[in-house]
Amino acid sequence: MWRVYLFDDRSWRTQMIDLKPHGTGMLLARWNTRWEFSNEQEYSSDKWDAQETTTVSADGQVEVKSVFAGPRGASTEPLHTRTSGPSSTPVRRFAAPVESFLCPAPEFGDWQVFVPFLAQQGHEPATTVVLNDVSPRYRGSN
Repeated sequence: MWRVYLFDDRSWRTQMIDLKPHGTGMLLARWNTRWEFSNEQEYSSDKWDAQETTTVSADGQVEVKSVFAGPRGASTEPLHTRTSGPSSTPVRRFAAPVESFLCPAPEFGDWQVFVPFLAQQGHEPATTVVLNDVSPRYRGSN
């Protein structure tokens, strides 16, 4: 499994893409989750206003769920564990060419293979990349 995080101009983590091997040398963007936050306090508290999760099967069946947080304080679940909110959850399902969700598996340090996929998602890659070694935050027991 591979996980790619996208950050906005404020250095806020706004998207997470989980990829898994699909065929020889390719990765399938199996889960793609995007979050929207109102302000820095909400971001710091992992309280999103909207979360959209796209799930893709190996044969190109796509499901997109959009969840909107209700009034502030309605949901206190952490960012990675929150899967539903107090409002209704619109779901769209459709078939798409699985090739649209594939990218080559990179060699270590070769992050350029993700650029075409990210561009399809509407992101403009930075001209430089700064890598930081950080410890993951512990989010509870599973």
